[in-house]
Amino acid sequence: MNRRAFIRFLGLTSVAGTVNLVSGGCDLLFPKDGCPIPQMGRALLEEAVFKITSDALFTAALSHDRERAFALSLLGADKGYSSIMFLAGECQQPRAYDSFCSFSADPAPLDDLFWQTRGACGRYTCESAGMELIEVYLTMRPKKAPQDRHEFSYPAADPAGTAIYNPNPYIKWRFDTRDPQAWIISADVSHAVKLTAAERERLDLSHSGKVLVAKVANEPATLDLELEFAALAPRPVALALRIDYTSGGMVMGSVKMEQNVLASVSGRLTGGPPRFTWVGKCRR
Repeated sequence: MNRRAFIRFLGLTSVAGTVNLVSGGCDLLFPKDGCPIPQMGRALLEEAVFKITSDALFTAALSHDRERAFALSLLGADKGYSSIMFLAGECQQPRAYDSFCSFSADPAPLDDLFWQTRGACGRYTCESAGMELIEVYLTMRPKKAPQDRHEFSYPAADPAGTAIYNPNPYIKWRFDTRDPQAWIISADVSHAVKLTAAERERLDLSHSGKVLVAKVANEPATLDLELEFAALAPRPVALALRIDYTSGGMVMGSVKMEQNVLASVSGRLTGGPPRFTWVGKCRR
């Protein structure tokens, strides 16, 4: 499957084609339906899981030889940054390269209001032989540096409202390519994001955790994701799942608050999101 078809398959949006690197707290404490997570919160949790796993699969599946893919998607909007970087040489010794931003080399179209005031950036670093990093982050113009963290807001489409990341969206993909037949692509996830819907329902979707994809013989084999939503419910909500691509994309996982199971995640991926089965008072 070529890159463009793969992006369409995942439902990702890319703001830049390629990059050539040359050497040189929930307000609804007691929701009406009795579930500790409001209905809108449950839908956004599912969206967060789908977008993180899709970003991870895109990054892992399209990275090989001297090509490195990377992705970062936003909650509540069909926006994000996905692209492929071409390395001029192998990563052999520590070196940090300059950051790159889409708005400096490829201005946003005049009809795209979102990107007129925002940018999509990245930075590649060689940590040591076979250990590489790609930082991916979105900014409010004219900010460019990855360390210049700031508030990032945008109109959310589903649900309609306003989303605020504070600090701005950022993820660091780590590539362990020391074993040519067994790559490990991982990232620590940490997003502080709140969404206010048009109905004035406010949700704190902040979440943190880790995603890891193991590749065998240049193909994704498994994906493991662990997330904690600290303020989506009266007590932290934990999600854990595994996707086994060697078994046709079988998914197994759960959503828990303390020891209480709120949902199971199961089924086989067929181009859409994992299937969540909410239980008890959380059942839709």
